[in-house]
Amino acid sequence: ESTVLVSVGVDAAVRVFDSRSPAGPMLTRANAHAADINTLSWNTSVSYLLATAGDDGVLKVWDLRAFGRDPPDPVGNFAWHAGHPIVSCQWDPHDESALAIAAADNSVTLWDLSVEDESAAADAATDDPDFAASLPPQLLFVHQGLTDPKETKHHPQIPRLLITT
Repeated sequence: ESTVLVSVGVDAAVRVFDSRSPAGPMLTRANAHAADINTLSWNTSVSYLLATAGDDGVLKVWDLRAFGRDPPDPVGNFAWHAGHPIVSCQWDPHDESALAIAAADNSVTLWDLSVEDESAAADAATDDPDFAASLPPQLLFVHQGLTDPKETKHHPQIPRLLITT
């Protein structure tokens, strides 16, 4: 919606504002993260999904329809980068369930949140079941070796092209 704005910040809260209601935020989720929230991305294909990430190294996915509950819980909670701040996240404009994340652990990760947990299949696919068990099934790809990535963006016209600075 063109009148709706979402904000996050150092107070670890998610606030949803509507310019038609200037009295303050329509919806608030205080303490949405354990530390500062650095980034958010609103899903352009599924308008009620919002991703947030921050200094706690956790990606959270929120269903804005659940913000009527007190407090709303995230529908997804991924701590793959825990201990390293996440500096950027963005939903893929060509795939409603795909998300890219840049983090201070010098990596960019690609996620597919439509993937369900099938631990037994993952364990059978590798010689090291402990390693396989440590990987979230939604984690598709890890690009390592970057130096201090700050931003990651999907190209708006070319599917699967990701740009990182």
